[in-house]
Amino acid sequence: MVKIQCQRRNTRQRQVVLEELRASFSHPTAGDLYRTVVARMPQISLGTVYRNLEILQESGQAIRLAGCTGQEARYDGRTDPHLHFQCCKCARISDLDTMLPLLDELVGTTVEGHEVTAYQVVLRGTCRACGSSR
Repeated sequence: MVKIQCQRRNTRQRQVVLEELRASFSHPTAGDLYRTVVARMPQISLGTVYRNLEILQESGQAIRLAGCTGQEARYDGRTDPHLHFQCCKCARISDLDTMLPLLDELVGTTVEGHEVTAYQVVLRGTCRACGSSR
């Protein structure tokens, strides 16, 4: 069986969604991103933003981060291997430059029969700002 991959054309809407996502360091939700994109493209719909985020994720140009329990998924335009920290009090997500060498070593190997091609780590707890406000 031959698997055929469809090439998607890069639409102006998708390009604007990607530009705004990469310009944001707050790891926005789809709704947050929509509010930014609609300022540049008033005719765009929230559904179009969601669809384009899905396509960007599938093509490796964006990362979807699952939120803490009860929170919406967040998105990241930075796709190089890196860790995240999410505060469960304020929900802010930060990129961490600290790397875990063991994880990098697993990419390209097989773990318990599973081929590892990438990883995503989200550390959760209380951020510096929320921790210092006790």
